[in-house]
Amino acid sequence: MLQVIGDPIFHSKSPIIQTTMLDYLGLDIPYTPQLVKKGEVAQYLDYALAHGVTGFNATMPHKEELVGLMDELDEDARLFGAVNTVCLRDGKAWGYNTDGAGFLRTLDDEGISPAGKRVLVLGAGPTGLCTMMCARLYRPAHILAVEPEPARRALALAQGWADEAVEPGPRAAEVLKSWTDGRGADVVLEAAGGRDTFQTAWQLARPNATVTVVAMYEEPQVLPLPDMYGKNLTFKTGGVDACHCGEILELIAAGKLNAEPLITHTYPLERVMEAYDLFEQKGDGGLKIAVQP
Repeated sequence: MLQVIGDPIFHSKSPIIQTTMLDYLGLDIPYTPQLVKKGEVAQYLDYALAHGVTGFNATMPHKEELVGLMDELDEDARLFGAVNTVCLRDGKAWGYNTDGAGFLRTLDDEGISPAGKRVLVLGAGPTGLCTMMCARLYRPAHILAVEPEPARRALALAQGWADEAVEPGPRAAEVLKSWTDGRGADVVLEAAGGRDTFQTAWQLARPNATVTVVAMYEEPQVLPLPDMYGKNLTFKTGGVDACHCGEILELIAAGKLNAEPLITHTYPLERVMEAYDLFEQKGDGGLKIAVQP
């Protein structure tokens, strides 16, 4: 028997996904959700070992606690300090972490993995900073941020989300040329949505690069195909469909993503309109505002 544990757990799509894969492989093994409250994972592990559970997946809030309960850990679980997959055999618990590898595999399948590449991120607002944060998971060679506001450039550097951060202008092209022997960025992530940032995105991309448009624009953008001739670029766009919220929450729980530096202000609920005004006016260096009930 296989299970997935967590609290909450009955919303999880894991039983559907894993049962489909087990059926495809011709394996008649039940895979069920099991509610395990925070602090009770050690008791569950004893139960699983005694009642024929051969393995289980773990989601929040158990991934970190499981590390200290394992007899053996794989390299990723030890590195990230979190376990999401447990194999039970010969009376021992073997802990693995597949979150990072699975997330990277998704990008690889889409042909946009930044692993080992030179990445350009246009914009270091909340979206751009989150983009850098996620790109850093894939172990790129370098990340360059282009952002007009000095405080945001400083934050990207201080948090290690960018290797270098420059203001818009010729300096970005100079940095990329120094990193790539003049070729340009391997991957461009456009998160600024400014008047000229789409043009900057494709112009600073090397031939055969991938340009991903994260931003939204107030005006239609021009795709000047004659000027792009020979670059053979791949463009990717998309909306905020929230289809990866589960993976993002798991990465946060595993300590691989830390969005706390983005929260610059906290307001009580009764002052929420003040918070909206501050955010709309982009005042006082605000990035993200937390509202407490």
